[in-house]
Amino acid sequence: MRFMKKTPSFLPVALVLVLATTSCRSYRYPYAASHIHQPLLVKKQDASLDATYSFGPAKGRADSSSNRGMDLQAAYAFSNHIAVMASWAFRRESDGFQNDYENIYDTSLVRYRRNFFEAGAGYFTADAGRKFVFSVYGGVGKGTLHIDDAIRSFGVSDTRFYSADLLKYFLQPGISFVEDENVHAAVCIRFSYVTY
Repeated sequence: MRFMKKTPSFLPVALVLVLATTSCRSYRYPYAASHIHQPLLVKKQDASLDATYSFGPAKGRADSSSNRGMDLQAAYAFSNHIAVMASWAFRRESDGFQNDYENIYDTSLVRYRRNFFEAGAGYFTADAGRKFVFSVYGGVGKGTLHIDDAIRSFGVSDTRFYSADLLKYFLQPGISFVEDENVHAAVCIRFSYVTY
């Protein structure tokens, strides 16, 4: 009787996944997700407006790294089930790197400028008591990205830049809980497809 040792079928798949997710690394971040816009609409003629400003050191290094940004978001319900939404996001960030094991240059200062607009439409429906609202929104967005990179290596300074237009499609299902006119809570997830 002959016995064969079988290789588990998941092993090749696991090996490919490990290699695919760990073999590349970028020190430049071309895409940064914007604040997810979850309109808290319950009935016809409800409107939602949100403004967010963020600032502070990036990655915990206050010396040369920083981030600033703004998000403006609005939505309006044309009926008891159909709504439109729009949002605009703007970011300015910088990352400073010193000579360490992760950086191939002596020093590097990377500055990002991101500007993005998106619009969409969706369907929402509330239960009879208007306490729970299920919604699904879809849309498209367009934006620009600029990266300016000032590097210094072995005493030689150089600058590089990258500029691109972004196009994004998204689908966003969500569930909202409405306690009263002033208290809303929501959970949502956004699936995005981004091209440069």
